[in-house]
Amino acid sequence: MEEGRGKTLGGSTYERLTVYQRSYAAALGVHRATQGLRENRDLVDQLRRASRSIPANLAEGVNLSNSEVETKRFLGMAWRSCDEVRVWLRFCRDLELLPRTTVEPWEQEYLELGAMLYRLWQRWRHQPPAGR
Repeated sequence: MEEGRGKTLGGSTYERLTVYQRSYAAALGVHRATQGLRENRDLVDQLRRASRSIPANLAEGVNLSNSEVETKRFLGMAWRSCDEVRVWLRFCRDLELLPRTTVEPWEQEYLELGAMLYRLWQRWRHQPPAGR
């Protein structure tokens, strides 16, 4: 499926998006990477919430019943959450809660996810299902 097209796909449209699949996997990875952290619980919780909000906003936003404006609003929230994750990752690195070797690949992944989301946001065109 081409990213950004709202076609019915025998299930949820968002699940077929590469950016959804990668953001979901990244959120799981961030959660696993932070499972052993007992220190700075608020920071870890914020990092986890921000990482989970990306696939959640995609799931909520990429919906055939949404208007183009509404879909783009959710895509924008997901995109901005990528930057938020990167900030929290830097805090974890700089506070030495997570080693640089753990943080840097996640920072890169969220940079790439942000770029994917921005491109999807830019070219999203709502296409109603046939017969509408």
